[in-house]
Amino acid sequence: MLFDGTEESFADWEMAGPGDFITQADCSVRSVGGLGLTTHPDEFTDYSLKLDWKMTGEDNSGVHIGVPDPEGDPEARNEGFEVQIDAMDEPELTTGAIYSFQGADIEARDEALNPPGEWNSYEIVVEGHNVQVYLNGALINDFDSEGADPDRDLSEGRIGM
Repeated sequence: MLFDGTEESFADWEMAGPGDFITQADCSVRSVGGLGLTTHPDEFTDYSLKLDWKMTGEDNSGVHIGVPDPEGDPEARNEGFEVQIDAMDEPELTTGAIYSFQGADIEARDEALNPPGEWNSYEIVVEGHNVQVYLNGALINDFDSEGADPDRDLSEGRIGM
């Protein structure tokens, strides 16, 4: 478990750039103060990441995978891949998309997505260069990153938000 809802478990995460992430009384994390990147210091290879998320409306967020150690630079997020959370964006950039590489299956996404203000669950399964994104149990994206960008390596790296 990378985060169990306590400040103690979140203390290991490393912040890069402006803004911050704060723990809430309901055991969630909320971003404040601008675009930044927080990553867990462990590097991961084949894994399954499960998380719950909720947006209040026209918000934009994401889960970053395959990110190198940012060493204080939030732009390191652009060296990994982002599983998008933004139900109001363009179809190829919306919730479940591998941001700017492959959009989600919009029909499957629309059927699985809970509306703003309600909780949603992601399971992100990474095996080698492949990532599958499940939204509330439904497969909405199956992406092979091999050859997508020679400067990005999904097969290992940090997890961030």
